[in-house]
Amino acid sequence: MKTLFPCFSLILLGAGCCVPVKGGLIGETINIDRLIVSLGFDYDVSAGQSGAYTVGVSSPVLLSSANNLNASATDTDLIVDFGPAAGAGGGISDHEIVFSGLYTGTGISIDGFTIQTNNVPGLLLSDITFTANSLTILIGGVAYSGGQVLDVSLQTSSVPEPSTFLPALLGVGLTIIAKVRQRG
Repeated sequence: MKTLFPCFSLILLGAGCCVPVKGGLIGETINIDRLIVSLGFDYDVSAGQSGAYTVGVSSPVLLSSANNLNASATDTDLIVDFGPAAGAGGGISDHEIVFSGLYTGTGISIDGFTIQTNNVPGLLLSDITFTANSLTILIGGVAYSGGQVLDVSLQTSSVPEPSTFLPALLGVGLTIIAKVRQRG
């Protein structure tokens, strides 16, 4: 009986800490923008469109009137299609594509990424940065012939739901009760 309570409490403690949390983007509305910050340029505004994109529902966002830059997202990946026509970033250092509003209000945040596909000449790993809810790709140094793709897979982490703490607290409480009974 003396070892039953601590063992049971450790099982509950482990159950409370190991609850998986799904973190996909399907159904989320995010923003995809092409910006040149130093010039105050926002392609969406100049083209009279919105950068809002509903993952799994919307068509890719057109980021160029020359049909040479499109962006989209899947459940876990952000994708930029450089083509079908050729183009270039123009050598402007702050020419960027920004995916923002990712996982907003979900308790999930971006803590890294991996490159699934990158056949874009001039695009370096250091050209991609992220925050908890956005990813920015600097494209000023790229020149492409069309047909190139950048596919960035997001790595996320989550803040546990409060309900996952209940088994952990119950486990700690039972451990304390068992220790008090052992002394008494």
